[in-house]
Amino acid sequence: MDSSEKSKMKIVIVTNYPFPYGLAQTNRLIATAKGLIHASSDVKVIITKATETHEKTINFDRIGNYEGINFEYTLPSTIRPKGVTRRTYWFLKGLYCSFRLIAKEHKKEKIDAIFLGITFNLVSFFFFVFCRLHNIKLLQERSEYPFLSYSKSMIGRIKLNIYLRLICKFFDGFVVISKPLKSYFSKYLRKDTPTFLLPILVETERFNFPEITIQPRISYCGSMQGEKDGVPILIEAFAKIADKYLEINLYLIGDNEFSGFTLLKERVSALNLEKRVIFTGRVEREQMPEKLSESLILALARPFTKQAEGGVPTKLGEYLATGRITIVTAVGDIPDYLSHKVNALLPAPGDVDDFAANIEFALENNELSKNIGEQGRILAHNVFDYKTQGTLLFEWINKVCKGD
Repeated sequence: MDSSEKSKMKIVIVTNYPFPYGLAQTNRLIATAKGLIHASSDVKVIITKATETHEKTINFDRIGNYEGINFEYTLPSTIRPKGVTRRTYWFLKGLYCSFRLIAKEHKKEKIDAIFLGITFNLVSFFFFVFCRLHNIKLLQERSEYPFLSYSKSMIGRIKLNIYLRLICKFFDGFVVISKPLKSYFSKYLRKDTPTFLLPILVETERFNFPEITIQPRISYCGSMQGEKDGVPILIEAFAKIADKYLEINLYLIGDNEFSGFTLLKERVSALNLEKRVIFTGRVEREQMPEKLSESLILALARPFTKQAEGGVPTKLGEYLATGRITIVTAVGDIPDYLSHKVNALLPAPGDVDDFAANIEFALENNELSKNIGEQGRILAHNVFDYKTQGTLLFEWINKVCKGD
C-alpha cells in the first residue's frame, strides 16, 4: 500500500433507500458518494433493508458497483417479503447483518466514518454504540425538518422529542442542506458538534448535450403528489398562457401511481388541456438528463411550506445544469443562490398569476432567456457540482475524524 492509499479515508454510507435507482434522495446519495470518491475516499453504500416489491422491482442486484460506487444489500434479496411478521424479521435481520458486514469491513481496513442515512431512534442508538466500540466517527445528514417525518400523534411527538433531545447528541458531525436547518439543529446538537452545509448536488457532466434539439415544451420532474412541488399551481399557470402559445406543451415527468392522480387529471380536463399537458410517467435516472435538456423551459412552482423552507429540491441543480431557463419560486435558500433575471426567474410562491407572467416573459424574450439559462448552468458548475462540494465535504470529514 503506497502513501497515497494510506491517506485515503474509508467511509461507509448506511441507508434504507433503494439503490442505485430510486428517489431524489437516492440521486443525492449517489452524488455525495461520487464526490467523496473523487476527493480520494473509499466509499461503500450499505442498504439495510429490502427496498423493492414483488409488483414493482427496479433494483435487482444485491451486490454491485454503480458508477464507481460499491454497494451491498445486507439481506438475501432486494425484494421485501409479504406479511408483517416476515417483514419485521427481515428488518431486524438486515440491521444485524449490517453490523456484521461493517465490522468485517472495519477489520479488513479501518473505517473512518459512518454516514448514517437512517433516522429511527433505536437504530441510531445501536450505531452510536457500535461506532464508540470501534472508534468510528458517526455522521448524519438531514435535508428536511425532522418533525415532517413523525406523525402528529402522542407517540410521534415522543419519538421526535427523543430524537432531538437525545439522539442528536450522539453524532460526531452533522450535515444539513440549508441554512434554516443548520439554525434549527444547532439547539439540539452538542456544542462541540461541527456542522456542514452541503447544498444540492448535481453531476454536471450528465447534462452535456451540445447538439440536442430543443422541443417547445415546459417541463417539470418529480413528485406530483400533494402540494409539495406545486404541480397544481404550475398547471393553473400554464392554463393562463396556453391559448396564446399554442405550440407549447407542459410535460409532467414522474410517477403517476398515487391516489390523487385522478384528481390531477380531472383538473387538466376541466381546463381543456388534455392534449397539452403530457404525463410521461416514471423516467429512469439515465434518461432524465436528456428529457430535461430538450425542454425549452424548466419549471418548479413550490409553494411556501415548512418543507420548502428547510429543504432545497435536488431537481433544481439538474434544471440549472441543462443551461435552459429555470423558473422556480423564491422559497427557502433558493434566493441565496439565484437572482431574478440573472440566472433564473423567481416568481413569488403560491402566486399563479406571477408564475404565468414569468413563463410569458421567458417565451417572449428568447435571447435573454438563453443568457439566463447559461448563467444558471455556470452556477451549477461552480457551486453545485458534486466534485466541488465532495472535496469540501471530504476536507470537513477529515477534520472531524482528526478531532480538529
